[in-house]
Amino acid sequence: GGAAPPALGAVHRYPFGSPCAVALRTGRTEDVPGDDRGFVQSTLAVPMVAHDTVVGLVRFSRTKGSEPFDARDRALATELAARAAVCIDNARLYRREHERALILQRSLLPPGDPEAAGLDIACRYLPGNTANEVGGDWFDVIELPGHRTALVVGDVMGRGLRAAVAMGELRTAVRTLALLDLEPAEVLSALDEV
Repeated sequence: GGAAPPALGAVHRYPFGSPCAVALRTGRTEDVPGDDRGFVQSTLAVPMVAHDTVVGLVRFSRTKGSEPFDARDRALATELAARAAVCIDNARLYRREHERALILQRSLLPPGDPEAAGLDIACRYLPGNTANEVGGDWFDVIELPGHRTALVVGDVMGRGLRAAVAMGELRTAVRTLALLDLEPAEVLSALDEV
């Protein structure tokens, strides 16, 4: 059998002056010499570039007896690598935004079971689908004057970081308005203007 394919997430190290290392360092496509003993006639080492940053490397190979790569092949390989690089970059950005939104959302929810004088409160936040983006769902328990307690549940339209930020703003507005000892209808009316 031949060599096993690299494992997902494995790190591959290229010698400093090798065509693959040069392609990664410079962001330019490099020709990789064929192996006289092997089945490969020619290989292109094509950097995956997104927003002027190299995010990976793709190697295209032709077997012995095939035509060598020409200018059209190089252009096509470069275009394919560029499109793949944008997909990788977008996935990284999405993951980063999702993680930030999740951290923000969790930081704005009451820790553990909230406490309020004279009440036993138990709560649990379960998103509808953990695979979905973070949304703007939230709850809060606010102690009010006169030994009263406000139990608040809200849902901001949208998903992701923007919804989590809006949720934080609304939660703060609700707390502020509730502490003014307004009636629930007045609090909701004021929130419509936020």
